Amino acid sequence: MVERLFFALWPPATLRDALVEWRARLDPGATPGPSRSQSSSSHPSSSASPYPSPTSTPASPRPAATAAEHRPERPPPRLTHPDDLHLTLVFVGAVEPYLRACIEAAGDDIACGRFELALEQVDSWTKQRIWVAQPRQVPNALFALVSQLQQNLLVCGLEPEKRRYRPHLTLARKAPAIEPEPVELRWPVSEFVLAASGSGRRPSYRIIRRWRLD
Repeated sequence: MVERLFFALWPPATLRDALVEWRARLDPGATPGPSRSQSSSSHPSSSASPYPSPTSTPASPRPAATAAEHRPERPPPRLTHPDDLHLTLVFVGAVEPYLRACIEAAGDDIACGRFELALEQVDSWTKQRIWVAQPRQVPNALFALVSQLQQNLLVCGLEPEKRRYRPHLTLARKAPAIEPEPVELRWPVSEFVLAASGSGRRPSYRIIRRWRLD
């Protein structure tokens, strides 16, 4: 059966929950909802999160709607399930089962140490209509990890995407434009994963394999 595969960074439970809190600030009507990982995760959440609560950071007040603003109501954004939050490294795409071993071998042959990724901004990409959490400065180690995976996948006959790599976590789709918000979420990256995307279910993604970074 053909699978849609991608290499990614998967946030630990504490970071995932902090991202959900920040997203709720952007969309006050959203409720985080129960997460599968809260009960069965390889990254258990501690009672004291190392991440600052969004309420602890002052924000510019948003102007209240006035009676003159009688715009048609937009449907709410489609929120990413908490267990689907991730940062894509390389999108492999739809592949036949016989390529799976080669793709996993691409992950085996990685020489990259652990590094820290600072997520410093929540913003909207208006063309794609998504809300994202993203770094302002991308560490060289992240670019190196992406580059090694792309090179290793060439032997599988899989060419890298032509578009510029822009690391981000998608918080919501079909979302209205928002003003950028500063955040301070530090992510000690110690592993990457190979995941598959499903259809018609939530969470939508399934982790196939994990690799530890040196």
